[in-house]
Amino acid sequence: MSTIATLRMYSRFARGLPGFLRHPISLEEARAAIRQGLIDREANFLRLARRGIFGNPRSPYRPLLKLAGCELGDIEASVH
Repeated sequence: MSTIATLRMYSRFARGLPGFLRHPISLEEARAAIRQGLIDREANFLRLARRGIFGNPRSPYRPLLKLAGCELGDIEASVH
């Protein structure tokens, strides 16, 4: 990541932080978010694999998985 891109990222973070801190979540909201994350984790992982690895020609994992003979369908079958 370039220095300018890094500075922009940190700038967006700094601008959004006060609003985030003004709206704390309750313990029950936190627990609900964690529960939902656990429910959705398989779908989220497969979406990440589809978009971030197999849908991204620059992904460093694509050639490694290809060498191993592993395709998206193999990963989907393993997850299910």
